[in-house]
Amino acid sequence: MRPDSTGPATSPTVEVTRPLPPRTAKSRLSRLLTGSPRAKIIAWFFVLTAIILLGVALVNFYSYQDVTEDLVIERDRDLTQLWAGQLAATIEKFPDLLSEVSRSSGISR
Repeated sequence: MRPDSTGPATSPTVEVTRPLPPRTAKSRLSRLLTGSPRAKIIAWFFVLTAIILLGVALVNFYSYQDVTEDLVIERDRDLTQLWAGQLAATIEKFPDLLSEVSRSSGISR
């Protein structure tokens, strides 16, 4: 026998509670929109603010996309002109070089 048991064994009491329903974002939003007028005003303010911010973000995105496209086209145009100039300078040297080669080897008339 254990030294700390002095009487009959008793079982501990257990309280049974019902689990609370999980709170979801939808239930919180519906509670806000059906609550007091002050809560409705605040909720609609945030909803409208979010819609406006989304619109501004989309306009900015498309504007930056157009500007970036224009800059890339301008850069490519400038690079093409630069390469064309370098190619023209390189090609100008070939007739003189060919003339020298033909004279030195006796091919020219």
